Amino acid sequence: MNRLSIITPIYNEEPLLARYLSSVWNHADELIIVDGSPTGESTDKSREIIESYGDSKVKYITGTFGMAGIWDKSAQINRGIQESTGTHVLVLSADTYIDGKIDIGDLGD
Repeated sequence: MNRLSIITPIYNEEPLLARYLSSVWNHADELIIVDGSPTGESTDKSREIIESYGDSKVKYITGTFGMAGIWDKSAQINRGIQESTGTHVLVLSADTYIDGKIDIGDLGD
């Protein structure tokens, strides 16, 4: 059975998160939000927004991603892939807005 995991690396995305989550919520079987920077997790209200959606399909992962002051987005994506249980994985930024349908039915098992 096809299952879609959407991985989203974030850091201080408070202004974008509610719209993003509402646009992808019905498309994914699993949402993996990986929050972090070289100094740790977001310092804004990102966590509160994510937690307001419950944990039925959300995996919220926090950590330190980067060194020497440089954000390592690829480390966030790799961590999300490690946590993924989907047969298909999609990586999206928090500024993405899905206005339509994501159909993985034709991708096969």
